Amino acid sequence: MVVTAALAAALCFALASVLQQRAAVAVPAEHSMRLGLLTQLARRPRWLAGIGADAAGYGLQVFALDSGPLALVQPLLASGLLFALLFNEAATHRGLRRADWAAAVATAIGLALFVAAGAPKGAASAPSALKWVVFAGATAVVVAAAVEVAGRRGPAGRATLLAAGGGIAFALCAAFTKQSLAELHEGMHALLGTGYLYGLLGSGAAGMLLAQSSFQSGALAASLPMLTLSEPVYAVMAGALLFHEHLRSGPAGIVAVLGAFAAGGGVLFLARSPSAQPVITP
Repeated sequence: MVVTAALAAALCFALASVLQQRAAVAVPAEHSMRLGLLTQLARRPRWLAGIGADAAGYGLQVFALDSGPLALVQPLLASGLLFALLFNEAATHRGLRRADWAAAVATAIGLALFVAAGAPKGAASAPSALKWVVFAGATAVVVAAAVEVAGRRGPAGRATLLAAGGGIAFALCAAFTKQSLAELHEGMHALLGTGYLYGLLGSGAAGMLLAQSSFQSGALAASLPMLTLSEPVYAVMAGALLFHEHLRSGPAGIVAVLGAFAAGGGVLFLARSPSAQPVITP
């Protein structure tokens, strides 16, 4: 059920990405990294439909994270690029190349190997408040550095760095989500009495603003690969550092790592494929 929910979430997030990118690219560049960007987008039905798909995806992600480790759920969300490619192909009628199908198969096989051989799992102990403060603070510094450097780059570099910051913020949001669910099981008072819910909301809002600003550049080949890969990579690290999650050791662990590399390579190839590039419409 965890795997099924994660894949269904990936499907919803893929639809949301396609809809939001098509809406964001039509907004003037001067609104980038400003709250005005979100207010401009909120007037566009296509973007609002994407938000609806995002909400459905997040609900499924919450269900998966409630029972499964970050190191399993978040990498599965990378399969959303396969769905995004199919959505984009259906909208543009460009057709997929043989190389695209080969990359899609490599991604699917790689993810299957990662899940089956790695069998990611976590320890029962919860992270301390100090560990959370240190990790969240370090993550904020990394995201701020990405935004700062992005301001001095051209369109492609800016899109890549903002997407990296957005993916990292979303990974932190997923970690806060998992911790918030654990607090919620103790009662609403336990959840509201901690900072985890507020960290979830803040990191989610930051990820949304960064992702939309990255999409706004129109360079999907620059933004989507980094957004797709930075989130699961950072989430796996968060799972290891905060929740003591780990893969199987020995030959099975090696197979899982090779599967992850195969999936990552397939994602990068697909995101840069001409078939993945949107038709820009107002």
